[in-house]
Amino acid sequence: MSSLRRTLLKMIVVAAISVILASCAEVKTTEEEKKVLYTAANIWYRDKGKIVSVNHHTGTILPVGTRVTIEDMTDHGILFADKQGTKYRLILARKYSAREMTIKDLFKQYFIETDPFGKNGIITKLSDSEKGSVRSGVIVAGMSKEAVLMSYGYPPSHMTPSTDGDVWKYWDHKFRARLVSFRNNRVVEIKQTR
Repeated sequence: MSSLRRTLLKMIVVAAISVILASCAEVKTTEEEKKVLYTAANIWYRDKGKIVSVNHHTGTILPVGTRVTIEDMTDHGILFADKQGTKYRLILARKYSAREMTIKDLFKQYFIETDPFGKNGIITKLSDSEKGSVRSGVIVAGMSKEAVLMSYGYPPSHMTPSTDGDVWKYWDHKFRARLVSFRNNRVVEIKQTR
């Protein structure tokens, strides 16, 4: 191979790598996102450093209404801390997300500016039984979609692309799923499946 061809090949490789790196650039955390926020749903985790957006329902619950500060946000995940300084990382699992799902979408699903338990907070709009189910992290018949989202978080978007639909699929763990069926915005059936 001539030196001219080798030089051209090197230039092409460098240009290709530059394009790939530019497309993987990190999303910068804005000052707006760094302010104190609250969790909008229970967040289930087994490892605080790797809470995957597929949303398996095992381990510990970081409760809805937990006061948090966003420390960093990249196109792969959101690093946040509670008021005791415990750090958590919520990761966008692209394999289990709808193609158009972005880290900003994940951020909007799980973090809100107003205290859910405060005056006019999202929890205050629930019935007493729904509030109890949300605190316990369970889904029961009769719950509204809003209460299910607070109690269980968002279902993985590759199986439930929109929460406007009447059947949502959640994963308890890798091998067991749960189908939640709604009629008129209320849970009518919860069915275990694989």
